[in-house]
Amino acid sequence: IEVSDATSTRSTSMELSVRAVNDPPLLSFESTNPSLATAEDITSGALPFTVIDVDNTPDEIIVTSVSGDTSLVAHAGISHTLDVNGGLVAVTPLLNANGATQISLTADDGEFTSSGVFTFIVNAVDDPPTISLAAAATTDEDVDKTVAFTVADVDTDVSTLQIDASSSNETVLPFGNITLSGDDENRTMLMSPALNQFTDTEPVTVTVTATDATGGVSSELALTVTSVNDTPVITVV
Repeated sequence: IEVSDATSTRSTSMELSVRAVNDPPLLSFESTNPSLATAEDITSGALPFTVIDVDNTPDEIIVTSVSGDTSLVAHAGISHTLDVNGGLVAVTPLLNANGATQISLTADDGEFTSSGVFTFIVNAVDDPPTISLAAAATTDEDVDKTVAFTVADVDTDVSTLQIDASSSNETVLPFGNITLSGDDENRTMLMSPALNQFTDTEPVTVTVTATDATGGVSSELALTVTSVNDTPVITVV
């Protein structure tokens, strides 16, 4: 600093120190209304986000996430990464869950935080029915066989399901000799082999199909009909 008059000049100096201040991070999304959408039971694609911090590198920033509805998305179902190229977040919904919720991300530099929120949407999908049926069954020639099985459907009332059965060998097991019973989860199938018929080398494949409004699913049972030596019959002429 100098001060002068007409005849002389005086000067002095001072030292100015600028102390560092930790600036807070800034987390943001590319869109003003960010959102992710996926189908039921499917992990979403990745949603980009950025974290700007003039005082810290990306590996010094801790990113955490919170689900707004843990019946749709568990906290652990949110995955995210952050590096020098930016951040990505993806979400996996809970099994058979659908709807919408808010997901929040927070960037923490150890002193300050910055948060952002996006909407996550899970579109409903009609799941097919399921059938629990034994893989095989055996009966003797001319003897009925009853098999119990169960049906389920997470989206449809099981009492409205259409249940059908078919036979791969109608000589041994005619289609009309298969009787299905029950109207809830627990069902039964009565199989009546044709008189004096049995399986020689291959069992009869009995296919059970459960159908809802959008499609069906099938399960197979291998029925073996064992030959029985019939008692001779004497006819008097």
